[in-house]
Amino acid sequence: MAKRILNGQSGASRVTPEMLAVMVEHLPTVGSLRDLAAITGARLDAVRRAVAPFLAAMKANGTHPQCGCGKDRFHPYGCVDSERKATYSTPIRGLSTADALVAIAKRGPIIDAIMTGDPFSTIEQRLNLPHKSARKYLIHLSPDQLAQRKRMERDRAEPVGNKRPFGDALYARISAAVPGWVSGPTRDDIISEMYLATQEGTLRPADIEANARRFALAAIAMWESKFSPRSIDAPMFDDGKRTLADMIPDPAALAAFEALDDLRVGRGCNAMEGC
Repeated sequence: MAKRILNGQSGASRVTPEMLAVMVEHLPTVGSLRDLAAITGARLDAVRRAVAPFLAAMKANGTHPQCGCGKDRFHPYGCVDSERKATYSTPIRGLSTADALVAIAKRGPIIDAIMTGDPFSTIEQRLNLPHKSARKYLIHLSPDQLAQRKRMERDRAEPVGNKRPFGDALYARISAAVPGWVSGPTRDDIISEMYLATQEGTLRPADIEANARRFALAAIAMWESKFSPRSIDAPMFDDGKRTLADMIPDPAALAAFEALDDLRVGRGCNAMEGC
């Protein structure tokens, strides 16, 4: 493939069938013929000659892409739209179009990794990035992507299982109705029981305040009274470590001793005459 520099243009002077196929594929969406030359590596004048028949066919079919100024795209001379793109829409200011396309290609996997919600340190290790460099790519996210990333960070910092549903108006109303003298764990049980009752239809939302004390007393009687059922993990005495579970016999542990007793009784019978 011949390459030369002429009038400041560098690239291939001859367009191969493969390059032409790429040009035709990108022709409806590419912003300019210069971008098309950067993608294919061909000279700008070679690109202009190669795509001319296809642009004529598109114009005849009414499918020619339009420029922002209202003319056909790729029209000669500049316009307000092309000036705006050159000033504000250049992929990376200070880089040529070809270098900018390479930089954007490298940027894509980093942005995809950021949108997975992984910590920046994990992204840097996985992609072999310098320390504290992944965060700098946040400026390339759209407003929607940035909001989604922030939601992911909040969810990761505060797991869903540790959140209380105070955002639910009914839950908040039940929480406010439960007496304040109830302890924390029992209070959560009372709120859950009342919330479940409202969902099952046994408690009307209008009766929450009137029945809060009844639910509280029932929970105290069940879990905090000395006559209520006790946990087997509760200590037997205040100054000891033994629990109620230690008093429950283990049949599997006693089986060995029972087998030993049977063996001893059998030996004794064999030693006695007539046994």
